[in-house]
Amino acid sequence: MTEDAKRILFEFSDGEPFGITTVCRLLKCRQARAERALRSLIAAGMARRSRGNDRIYKLTPLGRDLGETQRRSA
Repeated sequence: MTEDAKRILFEFSDGEPFGITTVCRLLKCRQARAERALRSLIAAGMARRSRGNDRIYKLTPLGRDLGETQRRSA
C-alpha cells in the first residue's frame, strides 16, 4: 500500500465522505496522483464510491478498521 493510501485511510477512518479535491489538499498533490491513490484503495476493497454521487468516496468497514489501527499506533 502506498503512503498516499495510508494517509487517506488515517484521515478518513471516522467514516466521513470525501472528494477528490479534499484528497488533493490532504496529499498536497495534483488530481492524477490523488486518483491513483483512490483507485488503489477501491481495488483493495478499502474505499467505494458513494451511492448517488460518483464523485464522493467513503471508506469501507475494512478501510476504516485499518485507518483506526494506524491512528492508534501513531
